[in-house]
Amino acid sequence: MPNSTSRYDFIRPLVEIGNVTSLQEIFMRKLIPITQFINDTGSRYATMHDKIYNPGNLKLEDFIIIGNLFDLTPEQVVTLALKDMKKHSKTSKPAVKKTAAKPSTRKT
Repeated sequence: MPNSTSRYDFIRPLVEIGNVTSLQEIFMRKLIPITQFINDTGSRYATMHDKIYNPGNLKLEDFIIIGNLFDLTPEQVVTLALKDMKKHSKTSKPAVKKTAAKPSTRKT
């Protein structure tokens, strides 16, 4: 776990005043280096990196762990993750419609 005068102490105030509005923003703005965060959570790098950048893969336990590190409630962490999910859904390509299969012309 991080010491008491770590970078984590700055996350909660930034979230509360609206300066940080998404989970990914914490890492993209390098407020917390992702490798430090992953080491402090005790997670595998590939697993947690995937979850941060694909927040739909986060589990309830992850929200609790992240909240404990950032001194946020799990609900606040969920809100941050939802903002990332909304941003991602707006920027992703629209789903391609599948066309129905043509009826078989085989005679029986």
